[in-house]
Amino acid sequence: PLLDSMHPAGVAMAQSPAVAVAIDNKLHDSFASECDAYGKAWTPLAASTIKRKRGNTVILYRTGASKAQRHAVAAVGAGVKIVVGEKLQHHQGPSGKRPARPVLPVYGLPATWRAAIKTAVDAAYKRASK
Repeated sequence: PLLDSMHPAGVAMAQSPAVAVAIDNKLHDSFASECDAYGKAWTPLAASTIKRKRGNTVILYRTGASKAQRHAVAAVGAGVKIVVGEKLQHHQGPSGKRPARPVLPVYGLPATWRAAIKTAVDAAYKRASK
């Protein structure tokens, strides 16, 4: 009912799916741009890695498993849950000679994520208040 959707908890629940999509899009952007959440380019692959990958120069992509292991979903109740699989967790920080290639924010919420979330929340609130 409309009255329930106008209650703050109802609005938060209505916004969660839209926010999850916005965050999922930002996670996708990291792969598409080969940058971290703040727009800093990932360290290029070493020549030995490209050779091992048979000429594939796309960072964090060989089988598609890393990309498939990340997504954001609306949490039960209200909120958003970000799911990142083991392969991506491994790349959040450096290891041996391998540099970090983080997908998740490390130093707080990036401005671009904040803006995407605000846009999603505003749109969801407009829909809920109609």
